[in-house]
Amino acid sequence: MLARINIKLRLSLAVLVFLLQRAPNLPAGLLSRLSLPSIQIVQKAFIAAASLAAPHAVSGATTSKYNVNDASYTVANKSILHIEPAQVGLKTKIDISNTITAASWTIEGEMPPGLVATDIFDEVQLVDGVINTPFPVIKGTPTAPGPYGLILKPWSLKDGQGNTAPQLLGLAFDIAPEDPAPSTPPRLGYQRQADTITLYWTTDEAASYQLTRSTDLALWDPVTLTPVQNGDQSSIQIPLTQFEFYRFAPAP
Repeated sequence: MLARINIKLRLSLAVLVFLLQRAPNLPAGLLSRLSLPSIQIVQKAFIAAASLAAPHAVSGATTSKYNVNDASYTVANKSILHIEPAQVGLKTKIDISNTITAASWTIEGEMPPGLVATDIFDEVQLVDGVINTPFPVIKGTPTAPGPYGLILKPWSLKDGQGNTAPQLLGLAFDIAPEDPAPSTPPRLGYQRQADTITLYWTTDEAASYQLTRSTDLALWDPVTLTPVQNGDQSSIQIPLTQFEFYRFAPAP
């Protein structure tokens, strides 16, 4: 599935720039080369996160480890970014944990439409940006494409209180559009006369198709006869001179 999802890396990198803006090895001028929407999304999350209680690492820890599905991130003095591919119409699930035992998590930013935050038992909900569970889960079926960004923080007490991990966890989504539904060729009807056969179809349904013919079901050639229009239907009349097959194929 992942191969079919177009991850716009430049949007995710824009999130990374904001997350790592204090890192000393950030290349100069990188920000100007990246797109803006994800920066704005995560910036709003950072502003909200900054209004929380002052972060103090649990038991004085300076390093913690985030687990996001099968990925693990060990961090010391840098915030981290997890890029999560997804697509409209396809279910997704993200399991999150931290080596620091948490009683609650704060989640700030813009949740992709169609996704919700809960726990592994689907028993708790995100309330005012806080979810009371050691192991949050973000799951659902995305309904709208686009870039989205979340900031997550584990806390030692319920309701986003107490001590926290030394660094934030950033989740960057770039939801790909839904695959277009396969088109259905128009129905090809027929009426046989003594020496001819009339093929007919609904004109509008065949707008993106062409009528083709074959004598061996291997090679197909376009039918060059000009259809006769009658209301919303088109038709052609073909002499019964040989055994032939007809079908609609997508127009080139």
